[in-house]
Amino acid sequence: MAVNAISWVLSDAPGDARYLVDSTLPVIAQLLGASAVVLVSEHPGLGGMRVCLPSPHPRDPGPVDQQRADSLVRHAERLVHDLPPTGVMRSVVELSSTLLIAPLPRGGRIDGYVAAAVPLSSSADSTDLSILGTVTNQLGGAIESSRRLTESEALRRAADAALAEAAQQAGALARRNQLLLQARQDLAAASEHQVLAEERQRIARDLHDSVAQHVLSMGMQVEWCRTTSTEPPVVARLTEVKDLARETVRCIRETIFELSGRDELQPGSLLDALQRLGAQHGGHGLAVTVRAVGPAAPLPPGVERALFMVAKEALFNTALHADASRATVHLDQRPHAVRLTVSDDGTGRAEHLRHCLAQAQRSRTDGYHRGLANLDERARLVGGALTISDAPRRGVCLKVRVPLTSSTRTAR
Repeated sequence: MAVNAISWVLSDAPGDARYLVDSTLPVIAQLLGASAVVLVSEHPGLGGMRVCLPSPHPRDPGPVDQQRADSLVRHAERLVHDLPPTGVMRSVVELSSTLLIAPLPRGGRIDGYVAAAVPLSSSADSTDLSILGTVTNQLGGAIESSRRLTESEALRRAADAALAEAAQQAGALARRNQLLLQARQDLAAASEHQVLAEERQRIARDLHDSVAQHVLSMGMQVEWCRTTSTEPPVVARLTEVKDLARETVRCIRETIFELSGRDELQPGSLLDALQRLGAQHGGHGLAVTVRAVGPAAPLPPGVERALFMVAKEALFNTALHADASRATVHLDQRPHAVRLTVSDDGTGRAEHLRHCLAQAQRSRTDGYHRGLANLDERARLVGGALTISDAPRRGVCLKVRVPLTSSTRTAR
């Protein structure tokens, strides 16, 4: 029963080694009727401390008799060197007590001892020594388990902290890798754009400096021949050649215009490009206002380019033909569609322009009003549609609406 009581105390006590000792020694003293019980140990679980406890009374422990405890330790240390594995029982006359000493085990070796001073009148025997030895073994095992549990908890906490730090570093590394990947993609896109821009400029220069000049020279020679010839069939053919040369020059200039204009548009910068375009026309007597509605989300590159070229050609035609003082460019972005409107206060009429557009679409060799046909073609190439209407007060309003479908989102 006594050993069971001690076992219950050890199993029910928390894992702290000092708590185990402070809970067990009073019970040992009570079971053996000892006047003092001392535990001496360098066990790491006790922090290398010497723990002493006089025998308390169950109801009134009384003050600690430190002098008697120290005397008990001195007598016990003289005996402990010859301590057999099962403990010793000695009678110490100076203390008027029977001194029971049991080894405190740890990991297969002795790491200290427990000494109990039992009064001579109690007739301590081998049974008492056996009880002390058993309890001391259990106490030593409990202290060691407590130490290992404490170390395990410390290791677990350290492992959790290391794992959390590793996860944090992994997340930070993943974010840095993502930023690096994005930077590389942006750099590659910028390099590609620069190479394409330089190549477009080179082609535009070649077209202007060689092809266009040669065609103009051919046209001048044809015109001279036409004015000097007296043969009607020859004049008719030369007139046809002259018209073809003029149309060729117009197409070349339009191509140069488009190649040069693409550099003005960076991916995702349609609104900025439109504002720069308006400022350019502002210096030539046409006041241009640029407005935007809706989220400034990036549009597919093909759609951005088509809308920019529509605005550029529409403003060019307004400045050249409409006799207008004001123009407005309105960009309306929605989740499923984008609409570009270019309106002016000039002298143009929507009905006349629609008629000219139909005529240009029917006759591809006629060089007049091809600008309207180009606007319509640009809109259609990205899945959109061009409409021409009268402005509310005066002038013309051109609208291009492009649905943002899966095909237009991948337009280049």
